[in-house]
Amino acid sequence: MLDREVDLSRLNTSAQALRVAERNADANSPLMAELGAGLKAIEDRYKQDSADYIRYQSLYTKEAVNLKALEQMKLKYETSSNELIAKKQAIKRTKDQVQVELANAQSNYEAILESY
Repeated sequence: MLDREVDLSRLNTSAQALRVAERNADANSPLMAELGAGLKAIEDRYKQDSADYIRYQSLYTKEAVNLKALEQMKLKYETSSNELIAKKQAIKRTKDQVQVELANAQSNYEAILESY
């Protein structure tokens, strides 16, 4: 009787873990929405910094801004570019990890179900 209760508890726990993993892997999950929102903010900043840098290059050639201002704008552009690359890599790692967790949860659930 006790073994059956333990097995049932393990089955319920693995089923819950599977549901969580499935929810996280869903394209419309809160996790994926959060990742997308973070990416959107960084993309917007990158676009703005890129446009500003191009504008400053033009202003520098017209001697409307000094070299220091141009270099500061270039640094801002390069920083946002690097942040965008890093965010995309982090999103890919997170998505890959979510898929691994889903596969593990499915495998665990099926193994427990077979032994039940």
